[in-house]
Amino acid sequence: MKRSAPHAARNLPALGLGLAIFIIVLIATLHSHPYFGNMDDGRLLSLAQSGGPLHFANYLAGGTETGFIRATSMVIVWPTYWLGTVAGPVWFYLANTALVFACLIVFGSAMGRLLGWKSAWLGVVFLSAALLWPYTAELFFYPSLSEKGIILGAALMFWWIAEAPRFTSQIAYWVSLVAVSLFAFATKTQILIFVPGFLYALWACRSTAGGQLSKVRAIVVSGYLLLLSALLLMLALRGSYTKATQGSFDMSFLSDRRFQFLAVLTILYVLALVTRVILRRNQPPDWVPAVMLISMCGTFVIWDIRNYFLAIASVMVGCAAAAVASWMRSSWQQVGLAVVLVISASAWLLFRLPAVYGSLASVGDFLASPIVKQLDAERATVYVSCMEAPDHYNRYAANLGLSGLTFAFLANRPSVVPSDQPLGNEYIFGDARLCPWSPDSADWATVWTTGDAKAFQLFASR
Repeated sequence: MKRSAPHAARNLPALGLGLAIFIIVLIATLHSHPYFGNMDDGRLLSLAQSGGPLHFANYLAGGTETGFIRATSMVIVWPTYWLGTVAGPVWFYLANTALVFACLIVFGSAMGRLLGWKSAWLGVVFLSAALLWPYTAELFFYPSLSEKGIILGAALMFWWIAEAPRFTSQIAYWVSLVAVSLFAFATKTQILIFVPGFLYALWACRSTAGGQLSKVRAIVVSGYLLLLSALLLMLALRGSYTKATQGSFDMSFLSDRRFQFLAVLTILYVLALVTRVILRRNQPPDWVPAVMLISMCGTFVIWDIRNYFLAIASVMVGCAAAAVASWMRSSWQQVGLAVVLVISASAWLLFRLPAVYGSLASVGDFLASPIVKQLDAERATVYVSCMEAPDHYNRYAANLGLSGLTFAFLANRPSVVPSDQPLGNEYIFGDARLCPWSPDSADWATVWTTGDAKAFQLFASR
């Protein structure tokens, strides 16, 4: 205990810096007071209110029709939605923020064990670099995303790979493998992106166990993980959702700036590793982040990539940054890099979070505004450009007692409108971020706004 106390004291500044980012995100959330979103939230809030986590996960687990299984991801997000039903939208997003940080921290801890990070500052580098990744913010905006579960599932698999050679009981070894792998592979299909990293880490780190048994176990575990991957892939090929998200299987992804950015980061890290090989400073585990990054780049060939898919690349970028920091000879260099990344990540999140949270907040402001009572009395229909939004907005309106107001998908709006129709007979609710729409002619007038031109506004036909 006497030796551990100074060590813990040395870690306090690093822990405080990591905590500072968390507090900054909490403050940004409280200041923005976001409302429930237009993707999944309305339906999931109703489910969380009607049953416990198992009911919630079972209903949303997926299957052969969708082509994915996400039961464990839904168990993870259930507390967030339950809290949203009892405490409101702000606590809903605060809980989601805590969940995002928890998943990132668990992943960083697992990789620290696997890659042998000795300093707490490397954990700060990992966390801040992961948060600086542009698409990590999607995890804060959309609490329903399975990507949080995927990150946590991958973290548990890497933790098992790091700790498994130390198991003395064969029963504990195999039982823990089955439990952890089933949890990970039931998060969603995108867990497959991490499988090459799992396999490489398994073989790169197996020497810690030594002997022939370690090699035999590595072969068996590799076969088992490949079998789970094949089953998940077969399920994906049969599902309607996964088929709809397949890519074009051509070279068009090369012009995607998201791919270009990720590819540049991957190439730079691989070049750094090659340099270390030439200098004979290479450590096999340092290639784990490279394998993950290369796998992520490969998904652009086969997947129709959406921004929130790329949120899982955050931990890969974070691992690469922490690995580079671990090569620094001076601890002060690590501290300096950590401070720069924390400041950069904080600045980015303070810019990015209020932008989208502002749009989310404007939905709640609109539903609480006096004009909504007028629309409700008119039994008006309000159109939105997002296909999934009407269902959720109608749920929020119903919960507020607005039984006359109806939200509908803009594509279903009648194409012919009488020219003599008076102002206010048709309404469109749109913003510049979540459900983009703006007037294309003088035929529309803004009848409600928060003052933020990029947040939701209500437009009425003239």
